[in-house]
Amino acid sequence: MGDSWQKNREAAESSERNALLNGTPDEKIKTWLKLTMNDQGRPRAGEWMSSLLPNIKLVSTNPTGPHPSCTFSFVVHPEHCNRLDNLHGGCAASLFDFLTTLPLALINRPGFWHFMGVSRTLNVTYMRPVPAGEEVLIECEIVQAGKKLATLRGVMRRRSDKALLAVCEHGKWDKTCFSYVVSDSILKFLPNYFRSLCLFVTQSTIFLAVYIPSRQPHFSISPRLFSHAQRIDTDTMPLVTLPLEVLHNIFKWLDPADIVILPRVCPVFYTFTKGNKTLSRAVYLRHFVRTAALATTSTLRRKPELDFVYDVVNRCLSHASPRPGPPSADRTHAPSANVDFLSQLFRDESNLEAFLRRSFLFERARSELHHPIRASVIGSSKALLHQRSAKMHCLYGRPMLRFGPTRASRTYPYACSKVYDLRQYTERTHWGPFLDDGSDSVDWEKVEAILIVLGKNIGTRCTVTNFFKENWDNAFSGSWPGSYSSLPGLELTSLELSDPYDVTGTCGLTSYQIVCFLDYNDFFSYNFPAGDLITEDTPRPALDVGEATRLLQMQLRIDRIEPPGPDDGQDLPVVHFRGITRSLDDSFDGSGNSDMRVKCKGTVRLTREGEVRWTTFSIFNGQERWRSEGIQVGGVRSARGVVGNWFDKDYDAHGPAGPSAFWKGPMGKLERVGDHMLPIDFFETHGVHVEHVQQVEVTVLTPADIERMFEGTRPGELPSFMRDQGAVQNHSR
Repeated sequence: MGDSWQKNREAAESSERNALLNGTPDEKIKTWLKLTMNDQGRPRAGEWMSSLLPNIKLVSTNPTGPHPSCTFSFVVHPEHCNRLDNLHGGCAASLFDFLTTLPLALINRPGFWHFMGVSRTLNVTYMRPVPAGEEVLIECEIVQAGKKLATLRGVMRRRSDKALLAVCEHGKWDKTCFSYVVSDSILKFLPNYFRSLCLFVTQSTIFLAVYIPSRQPHFSISPRLFSHAQRIDTDTMPLVTLPLEVLHNIFKWLDPADIVILPRVCPVFYTFTKGNKTLSRAVYLRHFVRTAALATTSTLRRKPELDFVYDVVNRCLSHASPRPGPPSADRTHAPSANVDFLSQLFRDESNLEAFLRRSFLFERARSELHHPIRASVIGSSKALLHQRSAKMHCLYGRPMLRFGPTRASRTYPYACSKVYDLRQYTERTHWGPFLDDGSDSVDWEKVEAILIVLGKNIGTRCTVTNFFKENWDNAFSGSWPGSYSSLPGLELTSLELSDPYDVTGTCGLTSYQIVCFLDYNDFFSYNFPAGDLITEDTPRPALDVGEATRLLQMQLRIDRIEPPGPDDGQDLPVVHFRGITRSLDDSFDGSGNSDMRVKCKGTVRLTREGEVRWTTFSIFNGQERWRSEGIQVGGVRSARGVVGNWFDKDYDAHGPAGPSAFWKGPMGKLERVGDHMLPIDFFETHGVHVEHVQQVEVTVLTPADIERMFEGTRPGELPSFMRDQGAVQNHSR
C-alpha cells in the first residue's frame, strides 16, 4: 500500500513538473496555486492563508508583451474584514504579496526566477474601503524582471464598476538559498537509518533537510519538480541553528520511522524531540488520520453565537406561558418561568455587550470618535446580525442608554440622529418602523432607536419614572404573545369577543401613550442644513438638543372587523377601532386647557412576516391631522406595548415627525395632571384595582337632613359636626 501511495505521489509530481515546464500560461498559474496546498488540502504557507486561497480564482493571463500579467478575482468574506466589516489592510497586503508573485511563473525557467524569489519591499496604497461581500479584480503584472531583482505591480478594482480600490508595488529578489540539489532519484537510494528527510513548504519552494553521517546536518533544498541536479555558489545554513518553531514546521513532515531516528542525529535534535508531544501529535495527524475523515474548515466553523442566542430568545418567548398562581398586585401581566430564565442569563454585563449591543447604532457610537461610519459598507450578513441584535434589545425592554462608563458612551445622541432623520421616513417604510425595501418587514434598528430616545426622556421626568418601571425597566417584561392580563369580569360584546388582538380587553379600558418631539426650528435645521453634503449612505451627525415629552391617555373601542387584504398577513383579520385621547399634561395645547379630548381611529393587522402593525389617526375638528405607525413588541396581545413613529397624515416632506409608544393599562379614570405633578392613584398598579374593586354606598342628603344638622346652632357659631372635640369643650365653658 505504501508503494502504491509513493507511485501516485511521483506521478502527481511528474504531472506538476510537466505543467510548469510545458503547460499553457493558465496551467502554470493554476499549478502554482495548487502547489500552495498540501496533501490534506491545507495551505503550506500556514493557516493564515486558509481563508484566502479558496476564494481566489484565475480570470485571465497575458504572457506576451513587455509586461506579462495575470488577473484574479477574489470575494471578500467576513473573516477577511476588520471590525468595520471592511477588508483588513493586512489581508489586502497578503493578497498582493501572493498574487503579484505569480506572473513570474509566465517567464521563469531553470536558473532564472526558478523559485519566484523572495520579497524585499511591498508598498500598498489603499484608496477605498472594500466591504464584506464585494467581489474584486486583482490585476498583477511584471514591470521589470532582471537577473536578481524584479518589480511587480498590482491593482485592486471593484468588479462591478472597475473603481480603483488599492495599488501595490512589489519588489522581489532572486537570491537562491541552497548549496546543492538532491534529486528524487538519489533520495530513493538513501535508507531510513542513514537520513532524516522532511519537506518544509513555502509559497514557491520545497525544502529538504538531509542528514548524512559523515557531515553536519545542513539545510538544503530540492525543487522536487526537476530530475536534474545543479550547483549554486551559496553558503548553507546549519539546520541546528534554526529557531525551534521552524524546526517544528520542518520535522512535522517526517515519516514516523524518521522521527525515531531523529534523536540520534545530534544533541540538539535529541533535546528538541524528547517529550515533544506537539511534534508527535502533528506527525500522527499527518500520517495516521485519513483525510476523508477530517471535516473541512467550513464545516468546522461554528455557527455565529449571536444567531444561536437569537433563536433561543425567540423560542423561549414564543413558548412562554403564565406561571400558575394568584394574580400579582404589582404587575399588569402574568410572570413566566421562561422570562425569568432569560432575565437571569442577561444579568451578566458581558452577555449584554456580546448580544444586545451589536446593532449599527452601537457600532457607530463606538467608532464615531475615531472616524465616521457609513451604513452602505455593511454587508448583508452583518446587516442581518444588526437587525437580530436590535430585536433582542427591543424584547429585552430596558433601553440601554450607555455602553460604557464615560459620557462619550451615551447612545441617546445617535438614536436621536436616526429617529429624527427625515430620510428614514419614506413611502416604502410607510413612514414607520419598517425596512426601506417594500417588504413591510420590521426595521428593529429603528424600533431600538425609538426605545432609547423614549427611555431617556422618561428618565428625565423623575416623577413618572415609577409609572413606567414595570414595562420599561424589567427585562423581557411582557415581551411575549398573550402576556397581558385583562380585568376580570369585563363584559364584552359579540364583536369584541371576535377580536383576536383584544383591543377592548387590553387597550379599551385605558392605554397610556408617550410622544416626543423636537422644536421645529431644531428639526428643520437638522434635516435641511445649509450646504448639506451628507451622502445618502452616511448617518447625520449625533443630535442632542433636548426634546419635549407629552403623556396621553387613550380609550379605544372596536368599530368593525374585516378580512385581511392582499398585502396583510392572512392568519388574522383587520380590526378597526375608534377612541378618545386626552393629555395628562397641562401644557399640551399651549393654552393651558389640556382637558380637551381628541378623537382617534385606526386599524390593527398582521404584516406579511407575522408582526402586529398598529395604524392610528388623531382627529381634530373632524379632520385627520396626525398619523402614527407602530409595531407591537412581543406579538399579539403582548403587554410590552406598541412602538413606532408619528408624523403628518399627508406625509409632509418637511415634517414634523418623531417617536411614539403606547402600552396597555386597565386603570380607571385619571384627573388632569401637571407636567411634574401626578396624583397618587396614577401610580396604582393593576392588581390594586383587581383586588379592591367594591361597591361604594352613596348617601343622598335631603333639605330636612341639612336643617337638622344646623339645629341648635346660635348665630355666629359653627354647627357641631364642623367643630372638633376641643372646640366643643371650650364653647361649653
